[in-house]
Amino acid sequence: MKLDISDLTAHADKALVLARKEAQRLGSPAVSSAHLALGLIILSESAVGVVLKQAPGFDLDVFRSRLEAAVLEKGTGHKDPEPTYAPRIGKIIYAAREQAGFASSPQIDTGHLFLGIILQADSAAAKIIAELIPNRSLNEWRQLFRVPPQSGAEATVSVKPEDEYVREWKGILDLRPDVGPKALYKITIEVQVQAVKMLGSGDYNIRDNSILLQALDNMVQNSRNVDLLEGCAEVYRQLLGKDAFSHLRVIWLQQPKEGETAERGLAMVIHTLTGEFPKREPVAKEVLPPDSD
Repeated sequence: MKLDISDLTAHADKALVLARKEAQRLGSPAVSSAHLALGLIILSESAVGVVLKQAPGFDLDVFRSRLEAAVLEKGTGHKDPEPTYAPRIGKIIYAAREQAGFASSPQIDTGHLFLGIILQADSAAAKIIAELIPNRSLNEWRQLFRVPPQSGAEATVSVKPEDEYVREWKGILDLRPDVGPKALYKITIEVQVQAVKMLGSGDYNIRDNSILLQALDNMVQNSRNVDLLEGCAEVYRQLLGKDAFSHLRVIWLQQPKEGETAERGLAMVIHTLTGEFPKREPVAKEVLPPDSD
């Protein structure tokens, strides 16, 4: 998987290089969230290294051993000198770019990458971090890396049409006038509720597109509602622009070939975006590793 890393700082770029070296060392077929976390802590002079060293009761050696164990569980023995990046890494960088934007930073630094890992709450690295440093909210992590705290989500589940969230998505109506306000409202509320459930703590901001993207991914894999799927397609278009198709196709290729709701839902969204249903022929023989962590 190719990554857009043109806006990484020197430290963040080095962390990715170290992550790939860790994947090589451990015999992994692709760089995952755990490899990236390893790269970040190896780079001890980075913002992440400094913050974790100062975390009360946090043991870097335990963190490293837990990360390595998570990698080894996925299998070893691959000898590829240049392991590819798992789709998860693309999502982490996308989330990190959002965090850099909150801080008005033109570049993604190591702290933003670490926040990107945490925002991928179901990844192996994020789960280990949550276990070793429990009860630390996303906004508390943001403050440590000089990212302004974002407003919570306690009231957003019951958001009203005149509130900011619906206004933010008004542009979708301009793209698809046949998706009426009622349908759009239903879609955005359902997606938002999914996002809040994913975070668990209720620490969610409506402008945090990385969380919204995860919620959309979950929704389209669990729905047969054509109106809902078409509405989600427009949200994807608004979030990702021309990259929406490639993002969805990666997820679609990981689904069972026949008979699953996930495959049908994703295919419907792709059809809405492109006018064509996806095909399973590999693109440029690129291996798409499973996005398991």
